[in-house]
Amino acid sequence: MKTFLLTIAALMCFVAVHAQVVYTATQSSTRKLNAQGAVVSKTPFRRLSKNATISLYNNYLVINFNGFVDENQSYKFARKIDLTTDDGGYTQWNATDKNGKECEVLIKDFGTYSKIVIRYIADKYIVIYQTL
Repeated sequence: MKTFLLTIAALMCFVAVHAQVVYTATQSSTRKLNAQGAVVSKTPFRRLSKNATISLYNNYLVINFNGFVDENQSYKFARKIDLTTDDGGYTQWNATDKNGKECEVLIKDFGTYSKIVIRYIADKYIVIYQTL
């Protein structure tokens, strides 16, 4: 775990230079799911500060608010899956957060904006970011 955090810290020193893609996050929302996967509660989308970014690296995703990295918002990718649906394609990664919780990270590009979804598998909890 310590190595993972040091790696994230080292990556953040070079966010603007070495990230494959840097998204500007504009809004976020959350969803809570029941055991069957149906949404039982959700929060409306709320605006984020102008300094919120999501940096996509080869094996990591790091969310940065107001120039500070929240260590709880770092995800290490284990496996990448490219999927195609009727409304286009999206990319999904099986991942773990810094605490070792399994999650899925999905990125869907809609042309003028993207959505990044982080689904915590065991917690039945979803965070959705809308980005530019």
